[in-house]
Amino acid sequence: MLRINWNLQQLLLYLQDLVQTLVTLTGVQTLTNKTMVGGTSSALYVTTAYDADGAITISKGIAAIAKTSAAAMTIAAPTTAQNGLVITILARTAFAHVITFTGGTFAKGASSSYTTVTMSGYIGASVRVIADNGVWVQSGVSSCTPS
Repeated sequence: MLRINWNLQQLLLYLQDLVQTLVTLTGVQTLTNKTMVGGTSSALYVTTAYDADGAITISKGIAAIAKTSAAAMTIAAPTTAQNGLVITILARTAFAHVITFTGGTFAKGASSSYTTVTMSGYIGASVRVIADNGVWVQSGVSSCTPS
């Protein structure tokens, strides 16, 4: 009987340590030395505002076009080291902003030779692109036309 009690005490201590290392689906937790796999993030994206014609910086987040007339923007081709990087280009002003993808590096559907995306002149018009193998691949679009 004494041996069983000792094993139960060890088991309870083990279970207590195990519970303290688990990540729960709800609640707020501080994670230290944990590897996250899959899932979604509620982290806010970095937003860069552009109020003049020019180049869009290749960086993860939102490129918000805030120019008070139609903007002429360019974006360079991504490198293969940037594979998976996502940029959302968003109109903050109601003008037909034009984004030129350097070297025809905008891929959508069956064609991979588009060079421009023209926003329809609505606040909130947007195109989301993902860098993949040296081109920008469309992963979402709202009120924009590629050509």
